[in-house]
Amino acid sequence: MVTLLVVSGATHSVDESIANAARGLHWGPMRSLFRATSAIGELGAVQALVGGAVVIALLVVSRRAGYLMLLGALASVLNLGIRLLIPRDGPGATEHVVFDPSRGHSYPSGHAVLFTWVTFLVAAGISPRIPAQLRYVVWALAAAVTAVACIGRVWVGAHWPSDVVGGLLLGLGWSAFVLWLPQRWVR
Repeated sequence: MVTLLVVSGATHSVDESIANAARGLHWGPMRSLFRATSAIGELGAVQALVGGAVVIALLVVSRRAGYLMLLGALASVLNLGIRLLIPRDGPGATEHVVFDPSRGHSYPSGHAVLFTWVTFLVAAGISPRIPAQLRYVVWALAAAVTAVACIGRVWVGAHWPSDVVGGLLLGLGWSAFVLWLPQRWVR
């Protein structure tokens, strides 16, 4: 649904309003976190992050978790394919220093996809192995990291809010599919 709204241009005025409001807020120390999550989303850092997550999952958590992380990485590949199909420009530089301007098309946000699938699958892999009363902490941290990454992409002027929402939904949907898939194989 978000994709149809973006392609039709229906989100433009809402995107501008939200983006201007986000850039107008005094974020204080959050700005450093926004810049850090933008830097982590760079291609070399993405490869290191994904590779590290897969290795840790394979060696520390379980072989299944490692395979889930590998499948999760396909969300970023899917994101690139969607970007080729939807030629949408990002908002461009603003008065803020754009730490990592998006190159090429902006929908959906690759950073939003990346942070969503990585944090979701890491939380899903860790949660069963910790006491039940601490599981909410893992999921809250995953949500917080993802929120910082997503808000940061709008704040730095690299993406429209609907780009970020599209990336978040793609990351969540793909992660849910990756977790569902092995259950289908077991039957």
